[in-house]
Amino acid sequence: MSRGPQRFRLTDIVKVVKATKAAGLVVERIEFTLDGKMVVVSGQAEPSTDPADVEGWDRVK
Repeated sequence: MSRGPQRFRLTDIVKVVKATKAAGLVVERIEFTLDGKMVVVSGQAEPSTDPADVEGWDRVK
């Protein structure tokens, strides 16, 4: 018995996760709805570890 046509392929999911991470977001989960939608739920942005991103008032001497 056939499962029917696939709505999403693994490569589609990998592309979405990479794009979300490139935007600086954390992927919490990916939901698939019965009508064929893929919903990416993201959490808080990852904190920057670049010292150049620190505001002037954050520098303490």
